[in-house]
Amino acid sequence: MRYEINDFREVLMIDNPLPGQMEIHLAHGVNCMGRMRSGIAAIVRAHNPVAYNMYKDFVDMTGEGNTVLLGQAQKTRSLENGVTLWNMFTQWSYGRDPSKRYVNYEAVAKSFENLANEVELHQPIRFPLIGAGLGNGDWDIISMIIDKALHRHTDVACIVRPEDVIKHNLKTLL
Repeated sequence: MRYEINDFREVLMIDNPLPGQMEIHLAHGVNCMGRMRSGIAAIVRAHNPVAYNMYKDFVDMTGEGNTVLLGQAQKTRSLENGVTLWNMFTQWSYGRDPSKRYVNYEAVAKSFENLANEVELHQPIRFPLIGAGLGNGDWDIISMIIDKALHRHTDVACIVRPEDVIKHNLKTLL
């Protein structure tokens, strides 16, 4: 797994790409309840209401809390800045119980396999520590799942903040 130290907000709001630059695919985890109120999802909701509205419409159409959403990778409209945002349905629900794992490892695998099938092999794919924050998942497990799903893609990186390096023991960055 390759890491880039950056702030997800900055990647979400990059300047317009130069003519001929590749589209960037930015993935983040969402739940099946139609909520984007905390974590990275709240940042996405604040900076890209179109992505939130598409997510909410999709959840409402399927049925709030419907487990069929788990593992879906919803492509939202490309932003004006060349970023295509993907809502990855990696959690059924959400909460703040530190003893409960909200991220679903099988859903992470399926959603990233779906993403891999939609994105050209050379196009950049970026994502935060999906499921390892509020989802209470084990990043070592999640990163192996993502690596397996995206193994054919040539430009893949996880976006981390400096404080994530220590918190998640990301030795490759130390």
